[in-house]
Amino acid sequence: MTTDIIDGFKFQNDLDGSKKLIIESSRLDDCIKYILDGNTKSITINCFQGYSLDNIEFLKEISEVIDGLHLPETKFDIKIINSLHNLKFLGFADNKKDTINLPIFQKLKFWQPIILID
Repeated sequence: MTTDIIDGFKFQNDLDGSKKLIIESSRLDDCIKYILDGNTKSITINCFQGYSLDNIEFLKEISEVIDGLHLPETKFDIKIINSLHNLKFLGFADNKKDTINLPIFQKLKFWQPIILID
């Protein structure tokens, strides 16, 4: 995977040609505004790409807008994902304590469990 800078924001380029906004905690308010302004609907949250907060509660603010989430982290409480009803793509690492109720995602076209090797 490669990254691009678009409108001053980092985007992850996936093999299928899709782009996901890389959420940076130091620019979280700017990222949220960018999403709410309709500039992107797909995001990735990853500590190796600039997200250093201990929660992902900001997803409440963009829950009606995003349709793609990539979350390869196990340190978060991921129950909030269940409130993201517009998701078409979901990739997440199982934190072994929260349950994601996949049948509630009526628009989901692709989901990918992310397997982490200890």
